[in-house]
Amino acid sequence: MITHRQAKMRRRPACRLRTPPSLFPLPALAPLFYSVREPLLLIDSHLVLRAVNTAASHLLERHAHDLCGRPWRDAFMLERQLARDWRPNPLLQALATGCDQELTHDTHLICGDKRVGIRGKVLAINAGPRRFALLCLEPSGSTSESASVISRSENELLLQHLSRLNTVSELATGIAHEINQPLAAIMSFIQASLRLLADDNPDIERASEALAEAVSQTRRAAGILERLRAFVGRRGLQFEPVAINQVVVNALTLLSSKISSGGVRVSLSTEPALPVRADALQLEQVMVNLVRNAVEAMQVLPEESRLLQVSTRMLAGRVHVRVTDSGPGLPPAIQEQLFTRFFTTKADGMGLGLSISQTILEAAGGDLDASTTPSGGACFQFSLPTLNHKDVRNGSATA
Repeated sequence: MITHRQAKMRRRPACRLRTPPSLFPLPALAPLFYSVREPLLLIDSHLVLRAVNTAASHLLERHAHDLCGRPWRDAFMLERQLARDWRPNPLLQALATGCDQELTHDTHLICGDKRVGIRGKVLAINAGPRRFALLCLEPSGSTSESASVISRSENELLLQHLSRLNTVSELATGIAHEINQPLAAIMSFIQASLRLLADDNPDIERASEALAEAVSQTRRAAGILERLRAFVGRRGLQFEPVAINQVVVNALTLLSSKISSGGVRVSLSTEPALPVRADALQLEQVMVNLVRNAVEAMQVLPEESRLLQVSTRMLAGRVHVRVTDSGPGLPPAIQEQLFTRFFTTKADGMGLGLSISQTILEAAGGDLDASTTPSGGACFQFSLPTLNHKDVRNGSATA
């Protein structure tokens, strides 16, 4: 019997197949693999990309013969945008456990300079002694520019809020400012939904989306109050496994508009790393502080000379993160006072960012130091101990 899903599949002419079915590692699956409209990629237990269908070739903008036989990370990467909880890589998880894995709604596929929001799942296929991961994708596209700006703005405000709350003297200011933001957003979304419903032909779908956003902002406001209550009540930090590479990506995403408007080029280099045990949001605040400082330090240079280098690497059971700029560097007199509370070189600065960042890292067993590079720029580096393999459950720990 032909299922509803099979009825929707569109078979492509044989001449369009990029990889001969005879070379397909699972012959019984070949006809279905090459007839599905959605992108499909097959990865073996050695993490090698074995087959791609025509839709996947179009998505990655490369011919199948350029992709097959290569490590899958050479062809594409999977990232989660603005995610703060650590989760195992779904491809590695499927291969390690033999269980299917869902792709979360915030998953993006990265291929060169291309970033595409995707949905779908990873199917674990056991073929005798061999195991494969079949990545089934449904490109969802990028969110609209306005929604992207709103998301970055809201998250950046939350991070600024956490920074202010680390100093008791700023509690009152933090409460007034942070609660006002989601309340203003709630009002805007409700007003928009009312306008949509008042039209002669009311747009129910868009009005529902606006009301859903208002609900989300209400939860955000409640979350701010909960964090304030926890701070006053001396509740401990929310330590949990955190993927450091995701923290780096989140910080660069949140500050993307500042980086772009500042005329700064970014060079990002990350190595797969075990998770660290830390408060995800606080650790993200550290990265935001360091990246923002670097961008602002380079504004005295010609635009073509502004380069921000961010890297992560594993060394001796610790993950090391470096943020290097091409700015004027750190004079010795300044370097000695960098981490002193209330010391600042900015006209409108409060002198709290680096001091707070150091405190956050030390609470997680880390450290933070600064130096001037041989080329004259500033380099801030911090390291954190990683969780042992035995401490990370449910498959691979790399992220």
